[in-house]
Amino acid sequence: MITNRGRTAGFSGLAFLLILIMAGFLGLLAIKLFPIYMEHYNVSSSLQSLQRDEGDALHQGESAKRRLLRRFSINDVSHVSSKNISVTREANKEVVTVQYEVRKPLLANIDVVVSFNDSISLAKH
Repeated sequence: MITNRGRTAGFSGLAFLLILIMAGFLGLLAIKLFPIYMEHYNVSSSLQSLQRDEGDALHQGESAKRRLLRRFSINDVSHVSSKNISVTREANKEVVTVQYEVRKPLLANIDVVVSFNDSISLAKH
């Protein structure tokens, strides 16, 4: 005697709707976070470029902060200003630190807050 012969197995409409809502939320999160992390990639690549080119600019007398701000304007970095950049001098090196936070609205009154803290060491000549 088989009683479940006509019963089908699979997703119900409610389960499909929940999966669709979760996929939509993850998609929205990815759309909001992608530009933030792309900008952070530009910040970190500017810092690495500054570290690679440190010898040339030191002979020109330019400060590390000014060179970094120029690179940020070229790379269209909008969330970092001069107050987010600090240069500390130690015995034989300068440490350049970029510390900033980005806040984007996600849904209604829910925000996404991402904070970054990157630093490099520049040899002092």
